Amino acid sequence: MWQWVGRFTTHLASEMDKRPHNELIRLTTELRELVSSSSTESIAGSCAAEVYTRLGVENDSPKLSSEFRQLFFVLGLMLSSPEPENPKPFTKANWERAKQLLEEIFSLYAFMFWPTDDEAPTNEMCAKSQCRRFSITSIMRF
Repeated sequence: MWQWVGRFTTHLASEMDKRPHNELIRLTTELRELVSSSSTESIAGSCAAEVYTRLGVENDSPKLSSEFRQLFFVLGLMLSSPEPENPKPFTKANWERAKQLLEEIFSLYAFMFWPTDDEAPTNEMCAKSQCRRFSITSIMRF
């Protein structure tokens, strides 16, 4: 089954609108650059502080749409980037920018599953639409 899902998502990627995909790559690259310049300790501390403030303290900072998924995404970027030799502190401004990027990335995923402008409403499109609904549901629940 998972081989089918992999082939299907590759097929979708080849037919989707490239603008959201390119923007997703740009935003993720910017987030990776932001994270890779700071120490593991400061990024993990920022993620922990985000969870802590959401659990028990009032906070005026905007909330993430899918908080734990987005925090694990940041931690994944951090872990897949080498530790900098001279790390910069991960400041509150860095954290707010990271959250803004995470929200932009999260919102772009929805657009990647809409039909492109040149897809006409045909039986083939209806079949693709059913598959896209399955695919987006799988990704959003991951």
